[in-house]
Amino acid sequence: MADAKDRKPEPIMFSVTEKEKKLIEYTRNIEWGEIHVFIQDKEPVRVEKTTTSTKL
Repeated sequence: MADAKDRKPEPIMFSVTEKEKKLIEYTRNIEWGEIHVFIQDKEPVRVEKTTTSTKL
């Protein structure tokens, strides 16, 4: 039996809306950080990326 790290994920097929596609593309292009996703009527409508954070 193969370890979990050796297994490749199975492709999952489902349809996404244009806004969902944009959200996926946006998150894949972020190297690091934190985002907040605003949902309205079960759809992402806005994404905010945190620009500054200060640890005290």
